[in-house]
Order: sequence, then structure tokens, then C-alpha cells
Amino acid sequence: MTNLKSKKIMASRVFSVGIKRIKINPDSVDKLNDAITRGSIRNLKKDGVIQIKSKQGISSGRRRIVRQKSTKRGRKAGSKEGAKYSRITKKRLWILKVRSQRKRLHMLKDREEISNTLFWKLYLMSSSGQIRSVKHLQELVLKFQS
Repeated sequence: MTNLKSKKIMASRVFSVGIKRIKINPDSVDKLNDAITRGSIRNLKKDGVIQIKSKQGISSGRRRIVRQKSTKRGRKAGSKEGAKYSRITKKRLWILKVRSQRKRLHMLKDREEISNTLFWKLYLMSSSGQIRSVKHLQELVLKFQS
């Protein structure tokens, strides 16, 4: 009986795979005794004495479940999982709100619908959280202009 472990190690190095992926045909062990070079190991693979198992992939199960959940009907309160701010955190909500308000302010300033002083007044109000939404911002612009 030959030492199959050393032959498996050599085969794994020749074919650049892990030792566990190398499978040796038990009927052709006598041919394996003569294999002492890398070339002879390659020839044994061609003859079918040494086989390489296919690489094991990663399961797509979780991805499939998430896709099913996202495409299904009913995404309202009863179907939502997790805590209130687990989907979008309070900070992310604040960032989205302030960015949209600043974008609107810059647009109004570029169109010259508001003055520079009013722009900065509203900008600071937006940053401090006094403005609830873009619609509230629009109302404040109308209020300050009149």
C-alpha cells in the first residue's frame, strides 16, 4: 500500500486545488506507485486515475428569500420586520431631509427667487431642524417674501 497522502499533496500542488478536492480511483492504486513526477501526475489525471471534485459554491437561498420578500405584495406596516428605525436610521432620515431642503434652497437662489440674506436665514433654519420638509420650506419662502 502506497502513501496516498503524499501523492494527494503533490496532485493538489500540480492542479492548484485543495487536498480535499483530489479523489483517487481505488482500483488504480498500483499506477499511482510509479507516479513520482509532476508530469506523471498530470498523465494520471488524463487517464482518469486522479479526479478533481468540482468547487462548492455558495448557496443562493437567503438571496432568493430576500428577492421573494421584495417582490411580494404588501409592504405596509403589517409586513415590515424590525424596529421602527432599523430600515432607515434617524440620522439617515435627517440627512435625506436636509439635503433635499438645501438642494431646493440652492435652486431658488440660482433662479433668483430668494435673496442671499433670505437664503442663509433659511439655510440655518434647515440645518437646525426648524424646517419640517421641502413643502414647509416653500411655505416659509412665500411667508418671508410677502
